[in-house]
Amino acid sequence: MNKYDKKAKKFLEKTKMTLNIKKSKSKSKNKPFWISKENPNCGIKYEVTLKRGQRTYTFDFWDSVYNKEREEKLSKYSVLSSLEIHEEESFEDFCRNFGYNNDSIKAKNTHESVKLQSLNIQRLLSDEEIKKLREIN
Repeated sequence: MNKYDKKAKKFLEKTKMTLNIKKSKSKSKNKPFWISKENPNCGIKYEVTLKRGQRTYTFDFWDSVYNKEREEKLSKYSVLSSLEIHEEESFEDFCRNFGYNNDSIKAKNTHESVKLQSLNIQRLLSDEEIKKLREIN
């Protein structure tokens, strides 16, 4: 186990949270944001579930093309280190901060997904635990 996996394991133990990863079987229309006609490659789609007590949060997670090509498993560290909590910001600020067009339905949907992820993580973790989550990177 490398040092990053140890950090993830320690975080999960301290917060008494479980993280389950399984390959997704759903044929979702939602593709990773980087997919285009010029770049059609994507990694493997997983279904990830975070659970703490009676609260759960399940979401899709696309692993990297690099891991797919090398047949490497998605690590818990990779999932945890990608989770972000964004303070409430307007759609216009979101577009300006992340380079989206504010006249885009796709950008609006992305903004809503980011807000939903933040709310779900905040339901599972305290402010102090969120600080610790940010430190595992």
